[in-house]
Amino acid sequence: MIRSLRTGITGLRTNQLRLDVIGNNIAGVNTTGFKRSRILFQDTLAQRIATGGRLSGPNAPNISSIGNGVSVGAIDQVWSQGALDYTNLPTDLALAGDGFFIAESSQGNVLTRQGAFTFDAEGYLVTPDALRIQGWPAGQDGSIATGALQDIRINPATTAPPVRTNGMVVTGNLAAERAIGTADPITMSSVIYDGTGQAHTIVLTAAKTADNTWALTGAEIAGDPNALPPVPATALNVTGDDLVFDAEGKLTAGGIFTVDGSFP
Repeated sequence: MIRSLRTGITGLRTNQLRLDVIGNNIAGVNTTGFKRSRILFQDTLAQRIATGGRLSGPNAPNISSIGNGVSVGAIDQVWSQGALDYTNLPTDLALAGDGFFIAESSQGNVLTRQGAFTFDAEGYLVTPDALRIQGWPAGQDGSIATGALQDIRINPATTAPPVRTNGMVVTGNLAAERAIGTADPITMSSVIYDGTGQAHTIVLTAAKTADNTWALTGAEIAGDPNALPPVPATALNVTGDDLVFDAEGKLTAGGIFTVDGSFP
């Protein structure tokens, strides 16, 4: 009687641990980088018993044993890939597939798949616990210098020199059924930058002047080009040759335009 009660208790204890694992999985369902666990059961060692007749003795053809219940074999983490969520924060990172982020702590490197990082006051990329994220530095040409890991840091006081726009590509369709004349133009806009880093919004206008021929003009708009009515043009103007197409709609002439005006 006592042994049967003890065997039954092993089932209660192990299933209690199973409920603990399930509860932990439910509690961590919205935790970033959380990996669920699973529990594995196993039999405990059975007790061999002696019986009369042909089942006893050292050469008994059958072994009589009685089970002693169940125990926990292991509690494993399931490392399958989780769902990736978009957070709109540039410092929130995620790993697709195998791997870990490496963070530096007072006791050595720490591995984590939790990628909710921020920059501290000194520009170091850190975890929510203020551990600095480690990585390899990148050169100005984008090459990676492998070797010793370093703290990832972006100096908040560092600025990049402005780069003047040297050219742009405009793509689109011009409808052949448009009426000839400037009363039915097609407009498109693009942002360019001068040598000081100042943004200029250029609005291009394509007006059909003849069959398969379009005149391309444009000007800078100070403000929102979609405003009604648009703000008056300012310093920069766009000039270029007419766009000429053949009967199949292929461009045969034109297509190159320049921006004239004060553009440092």
